[in-house]
Amino acid sequence: MTSPWLDVPLADYEGHMALPEVAQARLIADIFERTLTEYPGYIQQARARFKERIPTLELHVGNIESEGVAFPPVELIFAGLVLEYVDVQVVLIRVRRLLTATGILCTVIQLPTPESAVVTPSPFRSIQALAPFMRLIAPVQLAELAKKCGYQEIASRLVEHRIGKQFQMQAFRVMTPNCSVNTDAAPEATQRRLPGR
Repeated sequence: MTSPWLDVPLADYEGHMALPEVAQARLIADIFERTLTEYPGYIQQARARFKERIPTLELHVGNIESEGVAFPPVELIFAGLVLEYVDVQVVLIRVRRLLTATGILCTVIQLPTPESAVVTPSPFRSIQALAPFMRLIAPVQLAELAKKCGYQEIASRLVEHRIGKQFQMQAFRVMTPNCSVNTDAAPEATQRRLPGR
């Protein structure tokens, strides 16, 4: 199935996320900055490795749900507002293979808010097309799935956004090399689609 994200122009996404009534670009940047501060070993290693060659950036284009994404294991993977659009179980398994033996996966997921639309209305029509594809997962369900996939939850924090939406930041450290879930059947929680409001 073709991802609906392929039909969203970058300018639309950035414009939508920067709108005052959405304001999630700054939110994600702040959480990412705090994540790097809390787990500074990643930054120190990156600085030591690239200080002579900065700016150096390595970019990979691929589908995290497929085997096509591959790079040497890293210490930190940040998935901010990503899990709502993928098969969570499959991604946890794939990401586990892309982390070092003690690597950390940091996630930010959107929580249901009865008074707010799942996708905030905005002038960017391409963004509104994502609403039917968005699937929310509860933090406790994410933690349970992650545990089955060899992660240990090491941090969890509720983030209250000024526009009324709530998000959960969770950090998971790799514990075991294998996943004990059935990779042929994703849990019901990750399959339920929530309608846009």
